[in-house]
Amino acid sequence: MNAHAHSHVAVALAGPSGSGKSTLAVTLAAALRHEGVRVTLLHQDSYFRLPKPASYWSTPPEHDTPAAVDMERLPQGVRAAGR
Repeated sequence: MNAHAHSHVAVALAGPSGSGKSTLAVTLAAALRHEGVRVTLLHQDSYFRLPKPASYWSTPPEHDTPAAVDMERLPQGVRAAGR
């Protein structure tokens, strides 16, 4: 039996819009999957209260703050990912 078969690890990536978090997350997830690790990605973009801008360059300043994220819904996504 794999020693890590029943372990859960959460990795959070933080940074401003357009800094490469999603690119790093997808790359890391692919590397972990290659090693046989079950990976679920949760994108904070899914929890924005405001519509997601088309690009980083059109991001209004109020969109890049913690207040822009529905922090009440985020734990629901984390729990669902662990199932």
